[in-house]
Amino acid sequence: GLTNLRTTHRLDRLTSGLLILARNLSTAQKIEAEIRDRKVVKEYVCRVEGEFPKDPLECIEPIHVVSHRLGVCTVDPRGKECLTCFERLSFNGTTSVVKCKQ
Repeated sequence: GLTNLRTTHRLDRLTSGLLILARNLSTAQKIEAEIRDRKVVKEYVCRVEGEFPKDPLECIEPIHVVSHRLGVCTVDPRGKECLTCFERLSFNGTTSVVKCKQ
């Protein structure tokens, strides 16, 4: 069974996010190190109001963590460098489906 699971990381708490669990301490530490060292690629699909541009977009802005506990971040010159690429997957006349990749 799934006993003694360790909570390793919570990605994007404010958007319901993803909870990563590990079965043992060594795996938990490896996952934590990969996230900390930015070896994990985050890719999301979201629906946005309106028509998102057809051409891919890149956003290069420093992200500062306001609260680790709440998972609140903001664009701030004191933050870590961050590159997010956006690509429109579809548009239905009212909303767009967009892939976001960090």
